[in-house]
Amino acid sequence: MKSILPSRLVSRFSRLSSRRTRHLSLVTLLLSPVICHLSLVTAASAASSRLICDAPSFDAGPILPAPLTHEYVLRNDGDAPLEILNARASDGDFRLSAPAAPIPPGESGVLRADFTPIGRSGPHAGRIIISSNDPENPVYFLSFRCDIVPAPAAAPSFLRFGRLTSPDDATRTVTLTADRPFSVLSATTARPQLSVEIDTPDPAPSHVLTVTVLPSISPGPFGDTLTIELDLPVHPFLNIPLVGDWRPVPPPSAAP
Repeated sequence: MKSILPSRLVSRFSRLSSRRTRHLSLVTLLLSPVICHLSLVTAASAASSRLICDAPSFDAGPILPAPLTHEYVLRNDGDAPLEILNARASDGDFRLSAPAAPIPPGESGVLRADFTPIGRSGPHAGRIIISSNDPENPVYFLSFRCDIVPAPAAAPSFLRFGRLTSPDDATRTVTLTADRPFSVLSATTARPQLSVEIDTPDPAPSHVLTVTVLPSISPGPFGDTLTIELDLPVHPFLNIPLVGDWRPVPPPSAAP
């Protein structure tokens, strides 16, 4: 019995070990596709997009109260396609057009911003919010700044002298008004017989210009343009037409 028992135990353990080996091989064979799929998912999850804009802030400076367009260049610095999910502005003065198709890795797309400052004047700041599939920065901000400068108002905008018979009634005034202090650098006409005076060279929200028809002007109808030079960067000149009719009354003849 002492010699047979160990042999049986060894045989039994051998059979169990063989069965376990076959079971492990079968499990490994069955799990191989799952392990391969998990490896692919892990590798795919490692690839990601990255949104970059080299010039996220745009300052247009002084602008006219008219539509303005700016394009932001969006670059994908990642190794997976970049999808722009949404783009919205902080106010209703912007109309945005974002890339519809995914941006491939290493390439760029353009976000177009159309700005229409209706009824606005002075400094204006807006913000554009971009949502994308960038895992590290899913919300990206762009900024837009400008200074809206409306044209100065001239009252009157057309200078009519009417029929003039005496130098005492040959003066008219024009008032210029703006939304900010400004200076009148010069005010001239093509006729030397039209004299123009500026109230002050100092910056002010309004200025008064005095135009006088000198007696040396030739009798009859006349017309000209009052050209006003301003220190406003987007409105350097303002033109006001003027017309009149100089009919001086001759002095009474001396009695004999």
